[in-house]
Amino acid sequence: MIGGGVNMERITLTISTETSAGLKLENSLDTNSIQDLSLQENEDLTPPLNHLNYDYTEGWVGIDLDGTLAAWGKSWDGWSIHAPIAKMVEKIHWLVENEIPWKVFTARVGHEDNSWNQGQRQLIQYWCQEHLGCVPEITATKDHYMVVLWDDRAWNVVMDAGVFQHAPLNWQGWILQRFGRAST
Repeated sequence: MIGGGVNMERITLTISTETSAGLKLENSLDTNSIQDLSLQENEDLTPPLNHLNYDYTEGWVGIDLDGTLAAWGKSWDGWSIHAPIAKMVEKIHWLVENEIPWKVFTARVGHEDNSWNQGQRQLIQYWCQEHLGCVPEITATKDHYMVVLWDDRAWNVVMDAGVFQHAPLNWQGWILQRFGRAST
């Protein structure tokens, strides 16, 4: 058992990294803030490959655009897409080489105004052709065949458990801070 019943010294682990845009990211883990996780040591939290009994050979990988495939930049005007993120371009090339279907999954084409969506679709197609050498399907809709989503804003939740896999320990404070409210 990890946590409950084990007498652990207070340990703080801080991991720092710097993005290609010069943004410093830090993530800290303090053992005093770990509650009983009720997990067995070495327990695999990865969902089974075919947990929903779908034919994933017909599936696809969803890849967010702004902040994941393309840099977010300092501002967003709606009609430009910033530079591609090299590590993501490598991943796209791997998917293409291995004939793994993928789609750009972006809110840019989820607007109620169809003319906006069409303009965004054309902009994304042009950007993809220029930077990736191919034009994938572009969607704002998730379906049962999406195998995985790569997104800078998503937090992974352990299936059927309601537990975040990788999120701030004080996720409530994080949410309140993002919405401009004081964290408790």
